[in-house]
Amino acid sequence: MALTKIGTDGVKDDAITSGKIPANAVGSSELADNAVDTAAIQDDAVTGDKIAAGTITNSNIQNGTIGTSKIGIGNITTDKIAAGNVTTAKIADQAVTLAKLEHGTSSNDGKFLRANNGADPTFETVSGTTINNNAAQRVVTGDSSANTLNGQSNLTFDGNDLTVTGIAPCVNLTDTDSDDYKISNTQGVLAIRDTTAGADRFVINDNGTGYYTITFTNAMSNDDYSRTCCAGENANTGGNRVAGLRLPATGSFNIVIYNTSGGINDVADLCGSTQGDLA
Repeated sequence: MALTKIGTDGVKDDAITSGKIPANAVGSSELADNAVDTAAIQDDAVTGDKIAAGTITNSNIQNGTIGTSKIGIGNITTDKIAAGNVTTAKIADQAVTLAKLEHGTSSNDGKFLRANNGADPTFETVSGTTINNNAAQRVVTGDSSANTLNGQSNLTFDGNDLTVTGIAPCVNLTDTDSDDYKISNTQGVLAIRDTTAGADRFVINDNGTGYYTITFTNAMSNDDYSRTCCAGENANTGGNRVAGLRLPATGSFNIVIYNTSGGINDVADLCGSTQGDLA
């Protein structure tokens, strides 16, 4: 009689090889739980279709086994990145565009972002400089208020001429170790004044007359010198007056003022004369 059934006890251990099992003859119901171990699975035999959804957890993945090629493009979302894990080294140069920066608010509108040594950057107000009363060719001067300048309407420069405008405009020349001087124009009278000594040294009236002061010293006594200058009008006799100085090497000196129409020997037009001895 032929055998139609063989019990489990009738089969030796390891007696059934793969060649004894027909294709598709072993289903899940024929496999005992935990009966198939790693050694019983061929290499590369477990495909994605054989893995049930949601069955591979963190504990089933060995550390360092998922490489870049195993991560699909666009699969790492914001939720998958732990806080504080994107460092400067991970950001490419020039990769942060203006669109990625925080938008301004009412508290930082119009401000700039300032780097602070050893501290977080802060938004700061731009400190501009205000020029009051500004106009073309005006000279700009400082102001006691911070970040403020003033355009001087009475002091202009056109690249060639410096102009001082006013009721009595003047220019002060301050010498830190000697006399100070002021050049002024007061009602048409041009004057150079020694402000330290409080005396006018040179004056020209608006009608062309005027005077100036010369101080002669003994150092001039070694040679002959001659100096002339316009001495102005004489109301009684009329005509221009010329002052002359003659300093010979030895002897006396003479200072005379005479009318240019009469000459130095014209006693009638002689306006003044001073004599003295050289030291």
